[in-house]
Amino acid sequence: MSCDPAPAKPVAHKVCGDNCLSNPLDQVAATTCNAYTFSPSGPCTSTGALDVPKTTAPVGGTCAPSTQTPTLPVEWAEEVRACSAAGVAQGKCTTGQVCAWSAEASHKLCVWQKGDTTCPASPSVYAEKHVYYGGIDDTRTCSACACGAAAAGSCGAVGVYAPGACTSLVIEAPSGTCTAFPAAVPTGTEIPLLWLPDRVTGRACAASGGAPSGSAAPADPTTFCCIP
Repeated sequence: MSCDPAPAKPVAHKVCGDNCLSNPLDQVAATTCNAYTFSPSGPCTSTGALDVPKTTAPVGGTCAPSTQTPTLPVEWAEEVRACSAAGVAQGKCTTGQVCAWSAEASHKLCVWQKGDTTCPASPSVYAEKHVYYGGIDDTRTCSACACGAAAAGSCGAVGVYAPGACTSLVIEAPSGTCTAFPAAVPTGTEIPLLWLPDRVTGRACAASGGAPSGSAAPADPTTFCCIP
């Protein structure tokens, strides 16, 4: 986007709602540094703010949409650890049974099977069913983002420099805005100003897309049937 042709210099100014500079802003040149004496009066204070009238609107310009897809974390409500006993044998148990160690108070004695299955029916003691998952099926995504044509905005700004010369830019006061000075300006201070015709402010593109879709669901289930 550009300011074509370069906008004319502002034709009026206000500082703190009053004319507090030694000359009007229509004398701010684009090639010559101008020293303005800050002399507040009326409602003005030693802080000050520069109100620059709006000039011409910029032309052209495009915006590039972001193509980054955010990574959304997945949180599990509970995590468990299963320990399988090695060398479990029938021992003195009846045919079709094995002798297993007793579980500690903070643990449960269970049998398990991959998938989401039913637990053995009564008279089995492994009647308490728990299903835990080893992964997640995540289909969450967003639709493609797009940008409309660039619109609005204004051209030009008044450069406010540190006292002395127009070499150390402190702030830019864009046209069509009221910009506060970054620090108190004592009465009688000479403020170097320079008109910057190529500055563009407030031009933007309308965004579209980015609608969320899909879901996250647990996957790879394992069923644990435990003694209550």
